Amino acid sequence: MLLKQLHEVQNCRFATILIFIEMNTVKRLYRSRFNRILGGVCYGIAEYLNVDPVIVRLVWVLLTLFGGAGLLAYIVCWIIIPEKMV
Repeated sequence: MLLKQLHEVQNCRFATILIFIEMNTVKRLYRSRFNRILGGVCYGIAEYLNVDPVIVRLVWVLLTLFGGAGLLAYIVCWIIIPEKMV
């Protein structure tokens, strides 16, 4: 019984440490090196925002078709956003 309680306390401490580490990590925006169609910009933005990359790609295409600024913004992001090192 005591051993089981000790094990539960250790699991609780470990979970608390993992939560603390996850909360204190800084999210960074990177271009994807492997999951890319062109430059990895859309996948990197989707990974940063925790959304499906298809949604980001569709929004980007719509911006390019209807506003024209999407293509220029993509090229700028391709230059500015660093590539993720594995």
